[in-house]
Amino acid sequence: MEKLYNIRMRSSENQQHISGAERMVHYEGIHNCVASMIDRSFHHKRGEPDFISIKIEKIKEEVKVISPISTIENIENYSVNSALCAMMKILKPLNLQASFIQSLYEIITTGTSISGALLIDIDSQERLDAKENGVRVSRLDWQEKTKEDFIRWNPDCNSERKLEAIALASKVQHSGVIAELCCSDDPHYTTGYVTLKNTYTSIPHMKEENSASGGRIFLVDSEQTNVEEIIQFLEQTPVIVGGKIG
Repeated sequence: MEKLYNIRMRSSENQQHISGAERMVHYEGIHNCVASMIDRSFHHKRGEPDFISIKIEKIKEEVKVISPISTIENIENYSVNSALCAMMKILKPLNLQASFIQSLYEIITTGTSISGALLIDIDSQERLDAKENGVRVSRLDWQEKTKEDFIRWNPDCNSERKLEAIALASKVQHSGVIAELCCSDDPHYTTGYVTLKNTYTSIPHMKEENSASGGRIFLVDSEQTNVEEIIQFLEQTPVIVGGKIG
């Protein structure tokens, strides 16, 4: 495979996060990718940044190609008041205590946002990562042909936001994480999602409108998986979401 470059963008105003993006592109695509990221950072609903950081890194390791999540579902939910019940329904196969699920829901919808994900053991209910800002999933992107085919099979997944989330969730599911729970910290975007058993399920109205809270949780079984290997894969292994769809 031709060499790829990992491009990461972060923007902020008065040290408050506004937007971020990440791509892996060939050399010929760097200019357009960087221009697109800059344009995105200046046209975000959260405001105009006073600081933009763009980092370009040549990928030296072998790039792993993985398949995207196979099933996309949209659960019916019309109110924040029923979002927790919706999440419990999705997670029912795990036989978790209702109080545990409620605590997870509160973390990702009302807690203080951190930039990464919390890694939590499914049995002990304890946090396993020792990182101040959580686990950052990085170094991933779509294979263009696979992305086009994926959109044809899943027409509701044609937004940049959702495609980025599905690519990230695909890498997370491939890592050995049992389930992922996510709610954006964007005050104007209230739809969250849960991934479990290779299924990505959107939950509308997961949090209150205009709430800047958000978060991401990875549930793992520390008795069955190596936590350090999971973190290494999520943060360091370059991954392309590719292959045949359908």
